[in-house]
Amino acid sequence: LVAGVPGPAVPLGASPSSSSSTRAPSSTDAAPAGSAEAVASTANEMKAENLARHGGDDDLPEAPAEVPPHIRIAGLTATAAFYLKCDLDLKEIACALRNATYNPRRAPFCYVRIAEPFQVTATLATGGYVRLHPTKANKPIEEAQIFDGLRHAARHVTRLVQQCGYPEARCRSFRIADFRATSDLRHPVRLESFFAKWQRHCMYNSDVCSKLIFRLAHPPCTLSVTAGGKVGLTGFDGFDAAREALRRTWHLFGEFQR
Repeated sequence: LVAGVPGPAVPLGASPSSSSSTRAPSSTDAAPAGSAEAVASTANEMKAENLARHGGDDDLPEAPAEVPPHIRIAGLTATAAFYLKCDLDLKEIACALRNATYNPRRAPFCYVRIAEPFQVTATLATGGYVRLHPTKANKPIEEAQIFDGLRHAARHVTRLVQQCGYPEARCRSFRIADFRATSDLRHPVRLESFFAKWQRHCMYNSDVCSKLIFRLAHPPCTLSVTAGGKVGLTGFDGFDAAREALRRTWHLFGEFQR
């Protein structure tokens, strides 16, 4: 110790060497409340509780094997997307094509309308991303016609862009981006009563939206139902999944028909 400088306080009966030594932390010590281990443990518990509460749809009753003939899937449609692998001048393309529109004040996209094999609107972005949106047809379109028509439209859009001065444009990474379908239950539905029973699977607020949103886990599908019995199906992977989703849910809505 230096004269005139006080040393550290030492309890009575303890030596200075024992006071400066620290105990090594034990593996059995509990983690502090704000540590990463405690946060991860709490998150895992909340996740397990959430899965137990909102897990699957095993609580739904067994559905009949067949759907009544008056309830069927209609209005099948799908959107597609692909890349041209080149940057585009949308104003130049809009001036070169007579069936194209471009208004940068409204949207930073160029819209190209295609009439064959059915009406499709192609949305072109500056980076070469293209999305195809089929419009409503006057007559029903089969599934195979939808897929073949979207592929044909993608090749047609690629050729149009090549003719506008982009010979390096190629149709790459083509994929079906979104499936949609509609159906009709042919009877009104009491949405408030349905939501009161199946609120674990539903979202419904009549002050915000007039439709009831019903989410199905197997197969993954989202159904939007109106009080008049109109059903819109989205979020499924294929049209077979849409038929299976309708088969599993039509009798649930039939229980609450007016």
